[in-house]
Amino acid sequence: MRFVRHLLAADLRRFRSTVAAWMLLVVITAVMEAAQPRVGGNQALSEWLGVMGALLWLASAMFTAAIVASVVQTHTLVGTTAFWFARPIPARDLLVAKILLLFLVLVAFPVACNVAVMLPYHVPPSRMALVALQGIGTRWIVVLVLMCPAALTPSLTRFALLCIGVVAGVAVLSALGLTAMVASPGTDPFQNFMKLQGGGFVGAAERVIDWTPAIVAGVLIFAAALMLLGVHYRTRATRRSLVTGIAALSVAIAVSWVWAWPIFVPHQSTPDWANSAPTLTLDPATAQVDRARSSSRDPWRLVRARAQMSGTPPTWVATESLAGATFAAHG
Repeated sequence: MRFVRHLLAADLRRFRSTVAAWMLLVVITAVMEAAQPRVGGNQALSEWLGVMGALLWLASAMFTAAIVASVVQTHTLVGTTAFWFARPIPARDLLVAKILLLFLVLVAFPVACNVAVMLPYHVPPSRMALVALQGIGTRWIVVLVLMCPAALTPSLTRFALLCIGVVAGVAVLSALGLTAMVASPGTDPFQNFMKLQGGGFVGAAERVIDWTPAIVAGVLIFAAALMLLGVHYRTRATRRSLVTGIAALSVAIAVSWVWAWPIFVPHQSTPDWANSAPTLTLDPATAQVDRARSSSRDPWRLVRARAQMSGTPPTWVATESLAGATFAAHG
């Protein structure tokens, strides 16, 4: 392990501009996420921030893949020009240095920014810890999975082509499976997926589905990626690494498919605050009638006004928002 610090410092110097650009992108994304709840009254600005957020998410995804490929392929493990012909660095040290760098840059820093966004909204510490743990797990699995094709390919072009091929294959298989489900008589894959609850449609899957198989699959895929990387860094044999990775992935899919012990099942219960509904108060001084959408023949009027909600429980997270409300005017 004596080379880990040297390799880590060398990669940080080599990719200092790339890492700085990535950190700037993460900070900008976090600032926009923090500002979005504060502009809820401005519909145009809120929609603009939503579009910008989607574009930033796409840029972050592409940037993540590019950083993983660049860092891993700096010391390529395939081809006749591989670095290890002239510089026999221990495989374990090299793998640990790459994993540590990618964890700090692509996992730890974005999760820390997400926690910083939750602080001004006074999110409970227990909820912040759960969100941080989920972010670390999700990002870490993505990084390790991306490291596998990056280690098996000699260049960024090959890496991009391989990733595009895998994504296209998964999309085709998913489309074929969904088509077969829809074409089957007497089955409706979308039945009861969205149910009316609390005045709005809520995904039924988020409330009743057992998430244990998905979590087990994620943990096992994480282990399969580590096995493939460990074999490839130790042997530098592409075929052996592929066989190991495919076998481990098959085991992960089989185990998650037959898993029969529900552990992470959402438990629904009526909260205490539901017995006394929150109160929404409008400020009459700020009320404005939208003349463009009003008609003398229509008894309904669209009014815009500043509102204040009271009676909400402190456990609500910062992303909770009011989609719409109807008021009856008296007097």
